[in-house]
Amino acid sequence: MFVAKTSAQQPLPADDTSVDPTVLKRFYYDVALSASPAALPSLLAVAEPDHITYGSDFPFAPPAAVDFINNEYENYPLDDSLRAAIDRGNAEVLFPRLKS
Repeated sequence: MFVAKTSAQQPLPADDTSVDPTVLKRFYYDVALSASPAALPSLLAVAEPDHITYGSDFPFAPPAAVDFINNEYENYPLDDSLRAAIDRGNAEVLFPRLKS
């Protein structure tokens, strides 16, 4: 787990139960630079499907990195409805005024 105790900056032991992992399901996530086959399964396991949005980190990420991750994401096997939600639907729920 990536959670650390801020006072000591030491990683939590794997068997530490002081952090409720369900708290992570309340956050919103994007797939910016984390849509690879190595990272995306972890995100899908931790996050609620309606709390994941598309992101590219453009213009801060180098164009080659954005292209590479976009290709990885587009070729990752996702259910069509989940892909549509990540690509646009979840963001439209968060920001309804931006819905076209």
